[in-house]
Amino acid sequence: MVHGMSNRFGEENEAGATEPTSRHGEIGTKTSSGRLALHISLYEMPDGMYVASCAEVPHCRILRQNKEHAFQDAKRYIRKFLQEREAEGRPFQLPDTRVVEF
Repeated sequence: MVHGMSNRFGEENEAGATEPTSRHGEIGTKTSSGRLALHISLYEMPDGMYVASCAEVPHCRILRQNKEHAFQDAKRYIRKFLQEREAEGRPFQLPDTRVVEF
C-alpha cells in the first residue's frame, strides 16, 4: 500500500501504521452544534440478518432483517438510553476507548 492511502481500517501514516479515521468527525465527541456524536456499526450476519451496535452505549446490539431498520432501531435505543440517564440525574460519560492496530 502506498503511504498516505486510505484503506477500510483508516489512514496509513508516514511510518506505514494505520490510524483510524471517521467520515463523520470524531467519534464520541460533541459536534459544533453541541450534540453528542456516536458511532453505529452495521454488518450483515451469515443468515442475512443485520446487526447495528454502538460500542459507546452499554448493551446496544440490535438484530433486524433489514439494514435500515437495524440502524433506525439503534438510534432509538441510544436516544432512549440518553433520556433515561438524564431523567435519573446520571449524565452520560463516554467510556475509555482505545485504538488497537493489528
